[in-house]
Amino acid sequence: MTGAYRLEDGSKVTLGLGWLMTGDKIDVNLGEFPPVTLDRIELAYSYNYAVLPLGFIYNFGPIFVHPEVGLGFNFANRVRRKDFLTNGDVFREVEEYDPSFPTFNRWTIPAFLTLGYEIPLKQSALLVGLKGYYSLNRLFEEERRKDRYLGLGLLVGYRI
Repeated sequence: MTGAYRLEDGSKVTLGLGWLMTGDKIDVNLGEFPPVTLDRIELAYSYNYAVLPLGFIYNFGPIFVHPEVGLGFNFANRVRRKDFLTNGDVFREVEEYDPSFPTFNRWTIPAFLTLGYEIPLKQSALLVGLKGYYSLNRLFEEERRKDRYLGLGLLVGYRI
């Protein structure tokens, strides 16, 4: 959800409220682990942030560019665990996850860049494009983990 204020040069200042989910995946290969024949463990973590992005929209005809920087607070996390046994069985478990150790960053500073196309309708517009994001800070403040999230996705929106 984003609101915009038009400036004299035609560009717009934007302020929004959004949800950012990013993740981390770890595979641990164990081989045979007596007395249970555990072959490997797959852990998929998801981190959820409420984000307030501030940005500008620049229009070039129907094409627009929308750079933003935000501030986000972590409000929920999950871990999906799969245990793969040597006999082919797989056990699955999903649970809430609290990375309570002090190196986890509860705050995030994401940078976003959207390239899009505005399709005019009678009193509104349909927006389509690509939105990329990158973390300006790390998820964990450990030297051995140099993790910054990044991603690219499709944007579909409706402007009133």
